[in-house]
Amino acid sequence: MADVGAALYSLIQTKSAITSLVSTRVFPTTLPQTNVAGTKPLTLPAVTYQVVSHVQTRDLSGASANGDYLIQIDLYGSTRTSVVGLSDAIRNALNNHSGAAGSEYVKSCFLQQQIDGWDAPADAAGQARYRITQDWRMHIDESTS
Repeated sequence: MADVGAALYSLIQTKSAITSLVSTRVFPTTLPQTNVAGTKPLTLPAVTYQVVSHVQTRDLSGASANGDYLIQIDLYGSTRTSVVGLSDAIRNALNNHSGAAGSEYVKSCFLQQQIDGWDAPADAAGQARYRITQDWRMHIDESTS
C-alpha cells in the first residue's frame, strides 16, 4: 500500500506558493495547539491532512495496481483572507496533478468538495480559527509502492 500521507506532504512542501504561507506547519491528522517548543500558540496559517478511505481498484483479472484514495485536507488561518489564500494555493498545486510525489506516482488528483468553517476558541485565552476543509480524490500507482 502506498504512503499517501508522505506523498501529499512531499508534494505540498515542494510548492513555494504553499510553503511561503505555512512554512513547515503541515501536520498529519491533528493540528497542534502550540509551537514545536510548546512555549506559545501555533502560528497560523497551517494545514492538516488525513486519509479518509482507500480502495484498491479491480479489473477483470482481479486486483489492479491502482489505489483510489479520499484525502481530507483542513486549512486553518487567523483571518478569512489568510485561509482563502491558502486554499487557492493548495488548489492550484494539487488540482489535476499527475506525476511524482515523494516515492509515489500520482495518476490523477482532483478536488471533490470544499466546506468553509470556523472554530470558536476553546477558552477565553484561545484563538478563533477560520477553517476550510477540502476533500481530494487521488489515484496512486501502487505497483511502485
